[in-house]
Amino acid sequence: MKRIVRETDAVSWAPSILIEAELRAGTLAALPFAPPWARLSYGVIRQADRPATPAVEAFISELRSAEKKVASAAGPASKRRRRRA
Repeated sequence: MKRIVRETDAVSWAPSILIEAELRAGTLAALPFAPPWARLSYGVIRQADRPATPAVEAFISELRSAEKKVASAAGPASKRRRRRA
């Protein structure tokens, strides 16, 4: 997946641990993305030296819209169950 993002206009998400080297090298850039409903840490990545395309912007917009729907359906964080350590 990282190669596809590096070599095309594609965007993707990945756990930060999987893209640490690319972020440090500057070959990929993490986009700000912190959904309150996600239990996993993930981000949307793209080539660091290219601007976001209209398709990328549309994808992010749709993703954020879906996040809002999921978050509102889940209710307030205080009412959700917490996992025990």
